[in-house]
Amino acid sequence: MKRALIIMAVVLAFSGMAWAKEPQAGTEAVGTSPRDWGLEFQRGAVKLGLWSASFHGDIKFVKEVKIGSKKERIGETLDLVDDLELENPENLFNVELEVKATRRNRFQASYFQAEYKGSIDELPDEEEDAFEFAGEKFELDIDTTVIMSRIHFGYEFLPLVTPRGDLGLMLGVDYCGLGFRIEGTLTEPEEHEEKEEVFQALPIPVAGVHGRYTIGYGFGVYGGINGIGFDVMDVSASYSDIEAGLTFKYKRVYASAGYRSLNWHLAIGEDKKDEDYGGLSLIQDGVLVNVGVNF
Repeated sequence: MKRALIIMAVVLAFSGMAWAKEPQAGTEAVGTSPRDWGLEFQRGAVKLGLWSASFHGDIKFVKEVKIGSKKERIGETLDLVDDLELENPENLFNVELEVKATRRNRFQASYFQAEYKGSIDELPDEEEDAFEFAGEKFELDIDTTVIMSRIHFGYEFLPLVTPRGDLGLMLGVDYCGLGFRIEGTLTEPEEHEEKEEVFQALPIPVAGVHGRYTIGYGFGVYGGINGIGFDVMDVSASYSDIEAGLTFKYKRVYASAGYRSLNWHLAIGEDKKDEDYGGLSLIQDGVLVNVGVNF
């Protein structure tokens, strides 16, 4: 995540210096020289992306119990990648649509879904001979899947606009889904190919800033961050989407290569102080490559 923030900061700083040097024009410029490639069609784009997204995640529970005359804090941490033996990274498709309705107003929508699969052949505790999930016990040799999906709708107001780029303030909502699926054999009663699945979807309001700038000859830079965070009583949560990279535009052709990091964090209580504590941390990050059509 720190690497993505540094890249994005460099991109936005570079764009800011370029805007400062460039005259503020009222309309998009259309040039005939190669340096103006990519400026003809700036009303929107349809993009299809391939995201090589690595998954990192863990769930931690801590509880204070009384053992004899003493109180002790006991807990357990589940590493969703190592303990479930998930395969990493996952190559997933990302679809995005953006429309610049007026000079200072742009709308966006995007979607992706990822499924990280693994297989559990044995448990770390040799005394255990079954895996419990959603109230059911499964015999070993089971298949596991972590499902992550997101639908994004956003609106950008562009206070800075030049013929070569813009800087926008974004408000939107991310409809995020997280699911766990386990397929195997129930121990009681003995049934084969039994499947249990837990899936939760949550709308998350987000705000952020996005910037883009065409340097010349079709090449440019882009960067953005949006998310939300709060800390109320003993509950703290944060969600962020960070992306930055390089672009190339020639007439209606669009291409980009960058880095995206999607982060979820939730904590109830304080790990080292409270009697009870629960924490969830999920990260998806990796290289994102887009191709598309400008209009």
